[in-house]
Amino acid sequence: MPERPLHGRGTSTNPPNRYEALHVEPDDPASGDDRTVYYRDASRSILAENDSPDVGFRYSLNPYRGCAHGCSYCYARPTHEYLGFSAGLDFERRIMVKEDAPTLLRQAFVSPRWTPQLVALSGNTDCYQPVERRLGITRRCLEVFVEFRNPVGVVTKSALVARDVDLLRLMRAARFSWVFIGIETTDEASLKETRKTQNVGGDILADVRRLYAHGIDVLAGFIIGFDNDTLATFDRQREFVMAAGIQSAMIGLLQAMPRTPLHERLQKEGRLRPLAGDSDNTVAGTNVMPKSMDYDTMVERFRLLYRELLTDGAIGERIRNKMRHLRQPVYAGGFGIIDSLRIIGRLVRRGVLPGGPSRWAAFLRSLPLLRPTQFPSVVSDWIIGLSMADFARRRLGGSAATRLSARRVAAIRLAMAHYIEAGLARLEVEATPTPSISLELHGPLGRRFFARAARSLDRLLKDTHSTVTLRIQALRGADGRHLERLLHRLRRHGDRVSVDLDERLRSVVSIDSSVFHLMLTGSTESAARACGFGSRMAGASTADESVSVA
Repeated sequence: MPERPLHGRGTSTNPPNRYEALHVEPDDPASGDDRTVYYRDASRSILAENDSPDVGFRYSLNPYRGCAHGCSYCYARPTHEYLGFSAGLDFERRIMVKEDAPTLLRQAFVSPRWTPQLVALSGNTDCYQPVERRLGITRRCLEVFVEFRNPVGVVTKSALVARDVDLLRLMRAARFSWVFIGIETTDEASLKETRKTQNVGGDILADVRRLYAHGIDVLAGFIIGFDNDTLATFDRQREFVMAAGIQSAMIGLLQAMPRTPLHERLQKEGRLRPLAGDSDNTVAGTNVMPKSMDYDTMVERFRLLYRELLTDGAIGERIRNKMRHLRQPVYAGGFGIIDSLRIIGRLVRRGVLPGGPSRWAAFLRSLPLLRPTQFPSVVSDWIIGLSMADFARRRLGGSAATRLSARRVAAIRLAMAHYIEAGLARLEVEATPTPSISLELHGPLGRRFFARAARSLDRLLKDTHSTVTLRIQALRGADGRHLERLLHRLRRHGDRVSVDLDERLRSVVSIDSSVFHLMLTGSTESAARACGFGSRMAGASTADESVSVA
């Protein structure tokens, strides 16, 4: 039956959990009890550890699992399936609460094995959800950080954090040097479209400056490509970023990640582009077909936005705009005099001087000669700005990079031509400046095919920032061994290689999922039960006017 939207929710559906064999589908999801249920999370430790070179911290703390904000595009939704829930409505109304988080954090800090280092609050689901106002778990965790003087940063989707004065004082006492806010857009129509209503009705620019006034820097994420967005959205984003002085402004085109309500909706509307499983928002491309813009024009305007924000003059202007309000930064560099001088020397020698007179002028105009405490923040912002400019030139494409990518893709097409004509393989290319390659294998293929594929794909990944997806539908004879040799050659590029493998072939070929992005299709087993999750969650209480955790 047709979907009926639920008031205040990011979706009206509860798709099946991919790890569960049984799924109950009500006749009308909108007619049932829509109250939010909070479950006690009995975790015995609180700090999650990662060793990814792409993540700027080793430890993180998530007081909640699931999120009442319910953004339809949220990357954290699929993680709710690990708990036996759905990535749809369950993600928003079946929320795990780590009530013992402050106690567990204190136990971690008193351990002789703990070395003081940055801990990121959140990183998966938001630590400043509506229920935090009553439970205060994040606030109590901050008090522990203050007690042990351990550095901490916050990742949140809500600008509401800037409107709690007592909290801002506590954050400064905890030596917060930055907060990451998922602003996404300043367009209220787009915020309402995605159910990101926590930022509706406020003055986000004033919120950012309020954080600056308490000495806290702001890093922010932005998204363009919502249904209400037009080419004028790019101008509004640029104007806001410049006025707010946000140097670490991470702007991406909207991506529809699998198993999110956004992906589900766009799939029904026929608006998913090829390589819909790709969700890399660091390239000039997306799997979403925009509603109010031409796709190619949107992508070109996206590249232009980065060029506009990362000129020498724009970097320096943002620093000046920020420092008018960030008068007493918490960030003090953390380096000794000798190391600080070395860092400044490298910045000037390798970053400022090669830029010529225009960069020299922009750099000198941004120096806080009357406020020396701002100097570490200014140096840091110049390093960030110049690094992002270099990244944008390489990642978003330039003429030389585009020509090289085209040559490498042409070599792959030539190597695969015979097999593609015979129907044994299929090649798809998303032709952005950093192409995304999808190679589908039907077999039988033989040793020569895999040798050619390994050689041409290795050169592509080595010389460009392209991504590769191998879709394995069938393997016959010795093709399993040949595929393993191909993957061994590509393992040094493993973070940019995805393998979509039919579940039935899992025992035929060995694939290291710690190196490659492994996706299994056709599985009906309950992975969650096999991992011991299932129904260990007990003691729930619904929350309307009051909140309690049983």
